[in-house]
Formats: sequence, structure tokens, C-alpha cells
Amino acid sequence: MSPGLAVEPGMGLAALGIELRLWLFDLDAWDGAADGLPDAVTQRATRFVRDVDRRRYLASQAALRRVLGVCQAPWPIGTHGKPALADGPPHFNLSRRDGWALVGVSSTHELGVDIETLRAIDDAQELARLHFTPRERDAVTDTEAFLQVWTRKEACMKATGLGLSLPPSSFECGAEPAPARVRIATPSRNWLLLLNTPKVAAPAVVSWAVVLA
Repeated sequence: MSPGLAVEPGMGLAALGIELRLWLFDLDAWDGAADGLPDAVTQRATRFVRDVDRRRYLASQAALRRVLGVCQAPWPIGTHGKPALADGPPHFNLSRRDGWALVGVSSTHELGVDIETLRAIDDAQELARLHFTPRERDAVTDTEAFLQVWTRKEACMKATGLGLSLPPSSFECGAEPAPARVRIATPSRNWLLLLNTPKVAAPAVVSWAVVLA
């Protein structure tokens, strides 16, 4: 696999005490070797029906371990399925779609990342109606706008570790690809997140979110 392309988070994070690094990987550039990948990973890969999906999954796991510099697995899994290193930070998150993967790492904050490739989505309006807030729905004028909201939602849901247990329509993240502070109220906690959608050198939309409080 070719080295990951560093992604600029798009904000002056150091002044906020946030350390965040992002890498974009072309999964189809992977050489296919599974050396060093744990048995749990290679066994899971056998569940994929299509060979291309199996190769891309293995490539994404190899990319993640290259960034983290560790081969241990399985690592501890949180209540809602978010993985972590056994000995604590750095926090990390992985997202993949088609032939691309985004890896985010932070030594200071819990985070979530999401990537979606630019493609036609026939039911974008229906998905927006089901999962977006009214203002977000009004802003969905094309596929890219839809994916901007979608990746921002996913990044927030992954950063909190709540995943799909957090209804996407229950919070507003904004449709513009710009930095935003997002508040999410749940019965157990009031979350505050910092969110952004930086540009990348790929036919994709990516977003990241870190937990501030």
C-alpha cells in the first residue's frame, strides 16, 4: 500500500489544546499481503462475499495498524462497538467507503471520522427526510450537500461512541462544510463536539469530530 496522504484538519486546533492527525488511504493500491494482521481480522475478512470488498477491508486494517504502529487485536470494544487501545490514548477512528479509507488519531480527545465517495444516491431526499433536521433537509440541493451532512452526522455519532443508538435527526450539525460546535443532549450526558469537513485530494467527502465536553 502506498503511504497514506496526510489530510489537513482545516482549523487552528493547537490553540484549543487539540492534537488531531488525519490520513487518507487508497485501498486499491494495497499489495494484498496480510502479514502482521491478527487472525481475528483475517477471519472476519472471509465473511465478505466479493473479493474486492475482502481486499479493501484487509487494506483498511493494514492502514490503521500502520498509522498506530501496533498489530495487537482484537482491541477492547466499547459498549456501542467503538474500538480502543488497551493501554489508553491515542484515540483513533477508521472509516472506509469503496476504495478509500480515512484514519484519524488524537492523543488528546475522543474522535470520530467518516468518509463517503461522491456518487449518485437516488434516495438522498428520502434519507434526508428520515435522518436530517428540517434546516439540514432544506440545504440538501445535490448529492454533495447530502454527503456533507451525512458524514458530519456520522463523525459526531462515532465520536460520542453512541453510534446508531443516537438518532441522527436528534441533533443538528449543519450542512455547510465549515467548522461548527455541535451540542447533543442525551439522557445520560450533554455532549459538546467540534466538527469540520475539510477538502481532500480524492472523489470523496470527509468529516471529523472531536469531543470537547
